[in-house]
Amino acid sequence: MNTLEKITNWRSVPIGGYPGPPLPPGPARSTLGAMPPVPNVVPIVVGFFSGGIAALGILYKRRERRLAAAAAFRAAVFQGLAGLYPRATDWPTSSALDRRLRAVFPALQAAVATYRHYVADEDMDAFDQAWNLYRFGTTLGAGPDRYFHYVSSTSTTANAYGSDTVIHDDGSANFKRNVDRLMEFAKET
Repeated sequence: MNTLEKITNWRSVPIGGYPGPPLPPGPARSTLGAMPPVPNVVPIVVGFFSGGIAALGILYKRRERRLAAAAAFRAAVFQGLAGLYPRATDWPTSSALDRRLRAVFPALQAAVATYRHYVADEDMDAFDQAWNLYRFGTTLGAGPDRYFHYVSSTSTTANAYGSDTVIHDDGSANFKRNVDRLMEFAKET
């Protein structure tokens, strides 16, 4: 069979190719047949991208749940402290203030306990301190709830120069500052 017949009659070519001179034994022999099989990379790539998409979906859902919990927390605070926060339009007297804050405490406690699970681990201590500042006026968090730190007061002391030093403590400003600390953890973004 000449070369032209070999080219035009390709179906008669054996699978291994044209017979030629035998290859010498040893390393000069082709190792193409001895190569390990190439793994099918399609399942690996599909698995990698599927895992990435699933992880992004989980992160998105977690973010959506945190945003919903933050909205519920803000709503509970605004509802419970209406007239007192964010603007003190209905600030009561000292005894009425204590009764009012004690009355809304269970709802706020439930909102804080529910939302606490959505606060980032690195912010948990600061969140607890903000809650203790609201309840006790200190970060220590011990004893019964006390709201005397929200009562406005004025103290006058004599100083060394013979005049009086007057210190005015604005209870509504303290209240707003402490509730603002709590609300910092429930931002809309």
